[in-house]
Amino acid sequence: MVRMSLDVLILIGALLALAAVLGTRLTQGFGVPTLVIFVGIGMLAGGAGPGGIAFDDVGLAFDVGVLALAVILFSGGVDADAKLLRPAVMPALLLSTVGVAVAAGSLGLLAWWLTPLELVPALILGAVMAPTDAAAVFSVLQGRGVPDRLKAILEAESGTNDPVAIYLVLATTALATGSTGGAGAVLLGMATQLALGGLVGVAAGFVLTTLLNRMRVTSFGLLPIAALAGGLAAF
Repeated sequence: MVRMSLDVLILIGALLALAAVLGTRLTQGFGVPTLVIFVGIGMLAGGAGPGGIAFDDVGLAFDVGVLALAVILFSGGVDADAKLLRPAVMPALLLSTVGVAVAAGSLGLLAWWLTPLELVPALILGAVMAPTDAAAVFSVLQGRGVPDRLKAILEAESGTNDPVAIYLVLATTALATGSTGGAGAVLLGMATQLALGGLVGVAAGFVLTTLLNRMRVTSFGLLPIAALAGGLAAF
């Protein structure tokens, strides 16, 4: 595999990002979800499309995906209206905890019934498929005329359901491997992660907002950079 120079990588990445952002205009004109535009551009640029970019580094793709998720969640948080988000917190938390557990169990039982999988592997599959994807939810709901409170609930749920889904996968995997005491440790870990994650997120948001409001910089362009850096640090 030929290794590209840094300037070529920067150019390709910048052009793809520009194409993706400009492509979001189609979502307003034709009602196409933004995520479809992003996926389409990636397919055209890839080895199966006219772009012909060969990419088979799974580890790098994972790392870039995690970084993109951090930016997506930060963008969704910046766009969120605090007045609409406050009354949506409890329904969103119920959906991201009880709702994800019910969805995982339902999908697992359905997979057990429809496929040759045994019960525990089917439950693992259900846990993997249960959470909604933040990137998809944010892009699909953008400019779709969804009621504000419902949009706030769905966006908050999609941004907070990953810990529950991850620990459900760990719990079902522990069950499959026969690990003793795995379920109790997983439940304790889930509660700890949710509590600490919420506290850290609120504290980081408060500190970052206070810092940005009090910053005195000579260039306005430094403010969005500082905001993004703070969001990534919180993530």
